[in-house]
Amino acid sequence: MTTACIVLNGTSCSGKSSIAAALQELWPGPLQVTGIDTFLAAQSKRFFAFGGRAAAGFSWFPVTVDGQPAFDVVPGPLGMAVLKASHAYWAACAGAGLDQVIDDVWLVPAQPAGLQDALSAANPLWVGVHCPLAIAEQRERERGDRIVGTARGQHARVHTFREYDVEVDTSVAAPRQCAEAILAALEARPGNRAVPCRSARRTAQGT
Repeated sequence: MTTACIVLNGTSCSGKSSIAAALQELWPGPLQVTGIDTFLAAQSKRFFAFGGRAAAGFSWFPVTVDGQPAFDVVPGPLGMAVLKASHAYWAACAGAGLDQVIDDVWLVPAQPAGLQDALSAANPLWVGVHCPLAIAEQRERERGDRIVGTARGQHARVHTFREYDVEVDTSVAAPRQCAEAILAALEARPGNRAVPCRSARRTAQGT
């Protein structure tokens, strides 16, 4: 398979969306970006529950992390079904020849395990997107479209499930720098034919 598949994993507000946008700018052809939020945005309000109530989709349970209020986001049976469906969708995109970036947040072991199985033929590049908790929380407050406390609840868990091919820290590198590091790692893979060479990227950018 010669299509490119880049999986970004990190907490909410870690900077994945900005990196994905930078990757699209650097890529000379079409590059699809979707993520778990793509599928959650399609759900009705009844799919979610907050404040200690449980939902069949995703529930935000109040917890305390290091003495501070936070939320533990827990997928219910329909939430797990959406995760499984998202893996099938991304596998279908790879099989159809679409270069893609997957913007994900791993909450349970079934996410990276299921994604690895689904994308086994695509040989994805696994990218850990890191960010200090204080900065993620600041971004969370400033964005206004995130539930404050979500990043804190995810921070200690999200990177515990598997090793990465490349890791970036958005507190010390700009999105474009992170994207360039990711593309360099993709290019360095032995026998790689999915990623365009640097000269092709420069031509696409008109430089």
